[in-house]
Amino acid sequence: MPTGMESDHPPYRSNVAQQFLASIVNAMESSPEWNSSVMYITWDDYGGFYDHVAPPTSYGAQLGFRVPLLIVSPYVKSGNVVSSRGYLESILHGMEWRFGLGCLGPMDCNAPLPLYGFNWTNPPRAPLLFPTNISLATYPYNPNWNGGALATPYGGYYPPDPFGNLAALGDPAPD
Repeated sequence: MPTGMESDHPPYRSNVAQQFLASIVNAMESSPEWNSSVMYITWDDYGGFYDHVAPPTSYGAQLGFRVPLLIVSPYVKSGNVVSSRGYLESILHGMEWRFGLGCLGPMDCNAPLPLYGFNWTNPPRAPLLFPTNISLATYPYNPNWNGGALATPYGGYYPPDPFGNLAALGDPAPD
């Protein structure tokens, strides 16, 4: 769990939160346990009114806003985006399933397993380390990033100048 300053919560700088998250992902990917690991990254709230999709309904009741889930593993298909619906309880259900544990209640027992995008037939992918000095990174992220200078453009695309340096976006500093 990040400290308040390392979280995505206003009024703190989002690039600090990105640096924190990159350091955690890099630690797992640099670990000797990488080939047998999975990391689920989600947030404790939806982050605002960014979503263009109305909250779904289930059994006639409207659910909350969608919350992103990132899955980091050597067995997840690279660049894969899955639109399957899951629940925060899906992560708990996955751990219960993996380790042969019983469910705590109906919410986790009935939640879909979070196995979206896994490819178990290929050998594990090599780690892809992220820059932890986000102020030098570019968007979209280039896996050939080498500390600020791009080895090759990402898909032939260079971001426009205002987006080339995330620190230049003018995140408000905390009070």
